[in-house]
Amino acid sequence: MVPLLLSAGYHLSTDIGEAAGRAGVPVAAPLGPHPGLVPALADRLRAAGAPAGTPVVLAAAGSTDPRAAGDALNQAALLASHLQAPVRAAFASAARPTVGEAVADLATRTGGPVAVASYLLAPGVFAGRLRASGAAWVSAPLGDHPAVAGLILERFRSVTEQRLLTGSGSSR
Repeated sequence: MVPLLLSAGYHLSTDIGEAAGRAGVPVAAPLGPHPGLVPALADRLRAAGAPAGTPVVLAAAGSTDPRAAGDALNQAALLASHLQAPVRAAFASAARPTVGEAVADLATRTGGPVAVASYLLAPGVFAGRLRASGAAWVSAPLGDHPAVAGLILERFRSVTEQRLLTGSGSSR
């Protein structure tokens, strides 16, 4: 099973992990953080019109689970290295800083406009919150980007190979 989640956390370890364990199927790692998501994030920012060098808030859904926040911080560091620009992780719900707080902070610190990189897979409530963050540019969710499809396939192959090697269906 390949969960379509961008970070570890409660849903992966508890909801999905327990259900997969009962069904005897292995669970792949979350899609992020991963270097393969960086091109997708950068492409989405360019498509939104964000100029090169613009400070960026990487906006994740959010979770009370510290593993999810850590994963967002790691993905932000990967994106910052690629963009050669400041990138700060923030959250649409359940964690801080909020996306609006991070946008305001980066704008104050850098003295210029800020872009939001949507670290979401699909449009919806959280994507709407990103548009209301005060950022000059907000990228589209990642869901249909080819890099995401490639990563899903990579995760599927990994968990399938693991199952074949171990002969088990145990979950993470």
